[in-house]
Amino acid sequence: MQTIDSETLISQLQDSLTTNILLDSFIIKGTLDLSDETISKSIKLYNCVFLDKLICTNTEFIKTVEFQKCKFKKGINCGDELHTHTIFHKDFILSKSILMVIALLWELSIWGQQISMKLFFPLTMSKSTFQIPPSKSLSNAKNLFFLEK
Repeated sequence: MQTIDSETLISQLQDSLTTNILLDSFIIKGTLDLSDETISKSIKLYNCVFLDKLICTNTEFIKTVEFQKCKFKKGINCGDELHTHTIFHKDFILSKSILMVIALLWELSIWGQQISMKLFFPLTMSKSTFQIPPSKSLSNAKNLFFLEK
């Protein structure tokens, strides 16, 4: 596996020449803090290991966000008591991933066609909400599973 530090990944997300982020089998070193950002690129990460926390509080994702078979060693924070309302304008896929510690998903707005979560936890879904536009229904949510390892 190759290693990429979180600062490099954040730079790629902010680079106007980069259209999408696609990583397969990478170790991501350092806290990936996307708080208060608007991310206009699609993010697809497969078989990646996050050594530190992924923070997406008050973050707006314009395109699809996909984590397949990733391992989160220090957790995910997409919203807590103080920082809530992460917005996914397109699909949010967090599938077949392993959470080594808590994931905070307090308030998510997901407007895409596909909401897919299949996680191995400890997982905290306290006060989580999934807001679906009136024209859509939860029948679009596929693989909404929370599994104990």
